Amino acid sequence: MDNDRLEHDEQFRQEKQVERPITIGEKGQRQWLYPVRLPGHRAQRRKIAAISLIVFYFLTPWLEFSGRPLLRVDVLQGTAYFFGLVLRMQEYNFAFFLFIILALLLFLFTTLFGRIWCGYACPQTVFVDWIIRPIEELLEGKAARRRVFDKQKWTKKKIAIKTLKHGVFIFIALLVANAFLGFFIDPRVILSWIFSPPSRHPIAFGFVMFIAALMYFDLAWFREQFCSFVCPYARFQSALLDAGSPSVVYDKSRGEPRGTKEGSGDCINCSLCVRVCPTGIDIRDGLQLECIQCERCVDACDSVMTNLKRRTGLIKISAPNDFQGKSVAWYLRPRVILYSTLIVLALVFAAFKIGSRDDLALTILRVPSSTYSTLGDGRISNLFNVRGYNSTAEKMMMELEIIQPQNGVEIICPGCQSLIESRREQLSPLIVIFTPHTGISEVKIKAKNGREIFTLPLIQPQ
Repeated sequence: MDNDRLEHDEQFRQEKQVERPITIGEKGQRQWLYPVRLPGHRAQRRKIAAISLIVFYFLTPWLEFSGRPLLRVDVLQGTAYFFGLVLRMQEYNFAFFLFIILALLLFLFTTLFGRIWCGYACPQTVFVDWIIRPIEELLEGKAARRRVFDKQKWTKKKIAIKTLKHGVFIFIALLVANAFLGFFIDPRVILSWIFSPPSRHPIAFGFVMFIAALMYFDLAWFREQFCSFVCPYARFQSALLDAGSPSVVYDKSRGEPRGTKEGSGDCINCSLCVRVCPTGIDIRDGLQLECIQCERCVDACDSVMTNLKRRTGLIKISAPNDFQGKSVAWYLRPRVILYSTLIVLALVFAAFKIGSRDDLALTILRVPSSTYSTLGDGRISNLFNVRGYNSTAEKMMMELEIIQPQNGVEIICPGCQSLIESRREQLSPLIVIFTPHTGISEVKIKAKNGREIFTLPLIQPQ
């Protein structure tokens, strides 16, 4: 273990001499990281959060609320379900507000708690740290043993272990991909598809294979490279943080100069904080975009300080204001006030729009490629399709009425005489009949129990 640590430290010192990520070699090749996994109360906290999120990810597609999916964008039914709220695809404007609110919440949480999303909730971190790496430890051993194992020549044993490991990774990628599909299609339908030939549902099969391939590539090979080179959140996090935002910091005033000689600071330069980092950075060089605030270095440094009977907190979660003695209450910070205000305004506006929408949502479109028909009495008919969605918990009748003009126009809707079940949709032809050459060029229609008025242009002989 000591030799392995010295080898890692020497490699780290050599890599630090050139300005490139530690995961990239001199010739641009991938440099594998073998982060050491150590216990600690922060690690335990992250583990509980990760397990909860994994259970939520795989269980949520099966959960229902009032007989409807808890969280799903059902592409087959054209309906979105969000914790009791039901939205049709035509109501895309509500999705816009939802995304805005979620983005603002992410900004607010980043300002208040730093990159807590990356360290605790990001699927990349959760799956790699709490599924993939434990499997590697189970099959190949801990970090030091895996480093040695990867450098050994290929033998039957090594081939068997690697084959088993990647087979498990592929299985996990398929599970993750199918669970992801469950947020868009009823999982009971997906189960029936799994046990049927792929030729019956080629689009869904191709989608799952594509997602599974991406997941396998990411979890088995790309890993921390995603955080370092791809993730956009790491790039714009600096714009979201202020002097009161917490982050992982190294107390240089206390730790420098490093070493074990008399007069040295508390940092003994053991590099344990580097060896546990899943992205391979040295937090002692300051905050870097690769830092995902997983707090592993905090647990590692605290364990060293405890063994040396020194005060913990050499590496800790803190804000720049705390070091300068300028701490400001969170509710007085400008960014917090701005994000909170925008969230409240977005919520109020979205609630108003949802509350004021019609109980019966209508969509009226002309039948494709249709123009007009001449009836036996000389009148003209135009054909439309009317789609009604009952957003209430009760049955509703889709009754239409003409708003303008009051005379000279008649509508026939065969399907409007039947009740629409709760949270269900009904499609019916709509025939508009009028006398030609009377100045009528359009008709305005609405549901008797609705507020939205539809203006339908009419086609007639010239």
